[in-house]
Amino acid sequence: MSSKSKIVIGGKTLNFHSKEIRAAEIFREITIIIFQGDYPPSKREYNNALAVDNLDGTIIWEIEMDGKLDFENPYEGVVDNGSFLIFFKAKGHKIAVNRYNGKIIRNIDLMTGQRPW
Repeated sequence: MSSKSKIVIGGKTLNFHSKEIRAAEIFREITIIIFQGDYPPSKREYNNALAVDNLDGTIIWEIEMDGKLDFENPYEGVVDNGSFLIFFKAKGHKIAVNRYNGKIIRNIDLMTGQRPW
């Protein structure tokens, strides 16, 4: 059993067995865990991110699936902008996600690259 598949959060050891943890980022009350994807990406949908409650180690949510965005495109990183989480995908996509339920916020486009003025 690899230590890359285990993490201790809130005093609880979480073991993800066959999944390798790529990153674990702490944001206030939650820790976001991103699992390692395949490189090059396999022909499948990737849903390789979840949130864990920092107090008790309970898994709160898995990130919402989106067939168009997730196909051959694993998550690789995450930042907190204060209002929502911004996840980064292997193919360069940036996706806004609700920090409380893991749902993609579809009315925020982080990919236009255009200035607001």
